[in-house]
Amino acid sequence: MQLMAEQEKREPVLYSIKEACELLRVSDDTVRRMIKANELDAVKVRGAWRIKKDSLDKYIK
Repeated sequence: MQLMAEQEKREPVLYSIKEACELLRVSDDTVRRMIKANELDAVKVRGAWRIKKDSLDKYIK
């Protein structure tokens, strides 16, 4: 039980484009352009982009 509670509290290591949009307060198109311009590190997982948490943190700072 405790392990499940700890996992729920952890921040995700990868964010969806929608989650990144909400964190950065920009549009979907802007996040996609940032990925294409290599401003954000991202990987495709089963056809969907996932943005690395470290990349978002670095961009925000």
